[in-house]
Amino acid sequence: MVARGDIKGRFGTWYRVVLGILVLLALAKLFYDGTQRPTFSAVNFFSYFTNLSNILGALLFIYCGLRGDIDSLVVDLLRGAATVYLATTGIVYNLLLTGEAVGVLNPYANVMVHAIMPLAAVGDWLMFPPKNQIQIKQALLWLIFPFLYLTYSLIRGPITGFYPYPFLNPETSGGYGAVAVVCIGIAIALVLLVLAVVWTGNRQRNVRARS
Repeated sequence: MVARGDIKGRFGTWYRVVLGILVLLALAKLFYDGTQRPTFSAVNFFSYFTNLSNILGALLFIYCGLRGDIDSLVVDLLRGAATVYLATTGIVYNLLLTGEAVGVLNPYANVMVHAIMPLAAVGDWLMFPPKNQIQIKQALLWLIFPFLYLTYSLIRGPITGFYPYPFLNPETSGGYGAVAVVCIGIAIALVLLVLAVVWTGNRQRNVRARS
């Protein structure tokens, strides 16, 4: 008879690797489709928070799937960060963006990076909670990357004329005041997501430890 933990471990191995590969293929498809346009820029492609968060999540899924049961605080913190970033991607896309706003994307790739991977990241965090207790002061480090990303986007935008998302463009969103309001809203949402990810991860970890 196969132990329940063995079944769960095997499931975590194959589904993480498969999903990670599928996400990378989706990103490769988006990159290839972009190269077919004369205005394509690789720098712009990697200036999308969606693409960056999905790359991080996919690589972590593949790594954790291949390595199996990993007792590493660094990996736990990276997984928590990826969960926050991917959840943010899913929430922002569905609340602030539309298909018209981000352009015509390959349907498979669009669903994969904006819906399936964000949901999978949250589900993975709940199903395979961190091995180590996550402290709030550790989790607050997850906010550094989004802050640097917003700073980069707002500085580069006026220089190149490229804004990865329309709500960051003052010319189309109603000015810098409107951009500031959206950024503050996203910042608040990020803090709440960080707290939620820490709480749920630690709670699931404690439940697993008692079982």
